[in-house]
Amino acid sequence: MTGTGGSAFDSQASYRVGEQVVLRRESFGALAYDLHSKALRVLRDPDLVSVLEQLDGATSASEAVTVAPVEKRKTMLAALARLEREGMIRVV
Repeated sequence: MTGTGGSAFDSQASYRVGEQVVLRRESFGALAYDLHSKALRVLRDPDLVSVLEQLDGATSASEAVTVAPVEKRKTMLAALARLEREGMIRVV
């Protein structure tokens, strides 16, 4: 699974965790494993994991990050942009 390459992250678009990506919550956050590419990501922020869990039902990435504390929302959007480039999340 590939990311969108050079295109900019659109926080108003709807996203979801990729079909081939498995999230496993851990005490430190979560492990995200891409079954296709075999990539393993350690997500060390439980708030980011909560945002990822909200993506599928949210109308936009901006809506999904509202589960995070206000002071972390900009950081959450930057993390989602990285995860999109890595192919861990995708536009719906």
